[in-house]
Amino acid sequence: MASIYDLKPAFQGVLRPLARALAGAGVTANHVTVAAAVLSIGVGALMALWPTSRWPLLLLGPWLFARMALNAIDGMMARKFGRVVNITSSAVKAPIDILGLSNGARAGLTGFIAGIARKTVKHNVTINNLLPGAFDTDRMRSNMAANAKKQGITEIEMAKKRAESIPAGRFGDPYEFGELCAYVCSAQAGYITGQNLLIDGGNFPGTL
Repeated sequence: MASIYDLKPAFQGVLRPLARALAGAGVTANHVTVAAAVLSIGVGALMALWPTSRWPLLLLGPWLFARMALNAIDGMMARKFGRVVNITSSAVKAPIDILGLSNGARAGLTGFIAGIARKTVKHNVTINNLLPGAFDTDRMRSNMAANAKKQGITEIEMAKKRAESIPAGRFGDPYEFGELCAYVCSAQAGYITGQNLLIDGGNFPGTL
């Protein structure tokens, strides 16, 4: 029995000429999404304004089919190139005890991506996750300041203590993270998909 994963690519194949024409005209996936949202609101408004009339209902079937077509027209697949990068956290590999809800959400995203990334890669559309550890950002500095206050030590002492717990002996530079992200988004990374790429200075102790 055919699954949705079999039907959608077939439907996309039928729509591909239209998708290429739209892409050639400068129409992006965002434009398609906004148009679909506006038209959905319009059809809904017609049904609300004339609740006892049948003619708005006659629009519903054709619009649902059109909406399905708009959803299937994916700009990345039409161009045969796309890079999706999810920035999650090293907590995907080593859950943080005080971030239970966040750990669960990230694990769910990781599982979902693991499946969908293997459906899109044949269209040269890759999906990967970057898992950053401790990076020298404003957010991390504010957290260390709060922890330093709780422990009755200076922010410098707290930063030194935290950095020494990382095998690299330092925090990550946001520029380093940007460089990795740029590579994963490049044409040269077309054979990498569905992966969780740790960038944490060796802090995660596992091998898998």
